[in-house]
Amino acid sequence: WTPDPDFDVAAREWYSNAIDNDDIYITSPYLDEQTGGYCITFSKRVVINGQTIGVFGIDFYMDQLTSILAESYHDKDYAFITDASGIIITHPSKEYQLGSDVQINIKDTKYNKCTNGKNTVSTIVDYQKKAKTVTRVVSEDSPFTVFMVKDWFQSYLSFFITILLLIAILVAC
Repeated sequence: WTPDPDFDVAAREWYSNAIDNDDIYITSPYLDEQTGGYCITFSKRVVINGQTIGVFGIDFYMDQLTSILAESYHDKDYAFITDASGIIITHPSKEYQLGSDVQINIKDTKYNKCTNGKNTVSTIVDYQKKAKTVTRVVSEDSPFTVFMVKDWFQSYLSFFITILLLIAILVAC
């Protein structure tokens, strides 16, 4: 790839936000013009002998992240990620998955009730029309939020078994 003559790397978000700090900067997902896919860029200022020589950046494409997460899905359980503005980045359903023609905010979905509070657990009926327990995990160090979705029955099965066992013990006594 050869940039246009008027290309100014210093004007890029990943460059300008990494050049003045020591942390790794992570962009929000954006549509990469060269590939046509959504990606995020990780960037970090490079300092040699106390002098800043530039910024190193690497792109991570959302289809790769979706593929990695898809490998971890078990039966009815899954996880998905949103960016800081609430745009769903990865999701097992194509209906919600970020793409050139799909960009859905979590507040416009049935997962909306799961967005209250920092690290919360909610119960919803999801896109599969099944009762699910959704755990929302927010990190101060990341612009992303992870939602872990588990079958409601599986989530509370041990609780119900414990209650039934206690009732049986009470009846036996």
